[in-house]
Formats: sequence, C-alpha cells, structure tokens
Amino acid sequence: MNHNEYKFFRLLNLALGYKYSIIPQVHLDELARPESKGESRIFSLRHINQKSVDFVICNKNSMHPLLAIELDGDSHKSKIYVGRDEEVVRILGEAKIPLKRFNNDSYPNSVELGKQIEEAILK
Repeated sequence: MNHNEYKFFRLLNLALGYKYSIIPQVHLDELARPESKGESRIFSLRHINQKSVDFVICNKNSMHPLLAIELDGDSHKSKIYVGRDEEVVRILGEAKIPLKRFNNDSYPNSVELGKQIEEAILK
C-alpha cells in the first residue's frame, strides 16, 4: 500500500470497527470467475487478474465480499485509467459486488465514512 492507501486503511478500521473485515489490494480474480471454457477462460482469467481494487469490505463471519472500494487520484483521470476503471466496474457488476469510490485527496471523517459504507452495502 502506498501512503494514502495506508492512511485510508487506518480510517476504514476506525470507521468500521470490528463489524467487517477489510482486505487491502485484492485482485479481481479473487472476486470474479469467468464462465468461459478452454483458452477463452485462460485469457479471461489473465485479463481479470491484471486488475485489482484498493479494498474489499467482507462479512466478518463468512468473508463474503460486500463492497469494493477504490481511491481515485489524479491518475484515474487519464484515458488509460478511465478504460481500466470501466472494466473494473463491469467485472464487479457481473460478480454482483458494488463499488464505492473515494477521492484520494479528500475523503470523509471516520463517522461519515462508516455511514457511506453502510449505505453502499445496504443498497
């Protein structure tokens, strides 16, 4: 994790307490499985594995993923990242895992962060 991600990770732990498990730096192949077969499946797995999300919030008892979180910095405005971000949204959508984005430079305090995450999970 870079400095901003670590800072946000600490804030997530403060906001969520012991209610959820917070997993940093999760590759999408841990969350989504392609349905294709043969060579197409291998290509799909490689494509998915090349992408990750900054955090995944999981049910503490089952470790079932409830929400993915991305911290968006300036790099996410570039054409390369816009396409990558759209693909991440598509993959997570197929896996039925919602995605919540926060700005890398300004995010809410721990109380507001906890509320926003709860709202995103309950949608």
